[in-house]
Amino acid sequence: AVRGDVRERDGPARVTVAAAPVRRRSPIGAALALARWPNALIAAAGVLMGGWWVEPAALLTRPMLLAMAVALCATAAFNAFDDVQDVDVDAVAHPDRPLPRGELSLASAMVIGTTAASLAVAAAGATSGELLETIALA
Repeated sequence: AVRGDVRERDGPARVTVAAAPVRRRSPIGAALALARWPNALIAAAGVLMGGWWVEPAALLTRPMLLAMAVALCATAAFNAFDDVQDVDVDAVAHPDRPLPRGELSLASAMVIGTTAASLAVAAAGATSGELLETIALA
């Protein structure tokens, strides 16, 4: 949100721009922004659509939900790890992200990324072939 103020002086008009104050997110909001939750949801939706395309009967089964969780958590983890690696670049290119704004520490971002990656691995292990079996039996 930027407001422009045009004032005429002796010469050509000058435009001054004042940025609106930045509202600080809650820790949960900052963690969700770090994970880029809309992208993570899109990844999970992609798995759901792919499953529906291959075998509609497998839709919303336990294995399918676990596969969606893998996609969601893996996307969140990689986004967090990416932001940790690119914090200097993001300070210029994406100053609205949680790390450049100082809403999360690098250590917190690593914990969030590691937790999301661990959940992705756990969900992948929990499927243990169930998804393939469900599709094959349907």
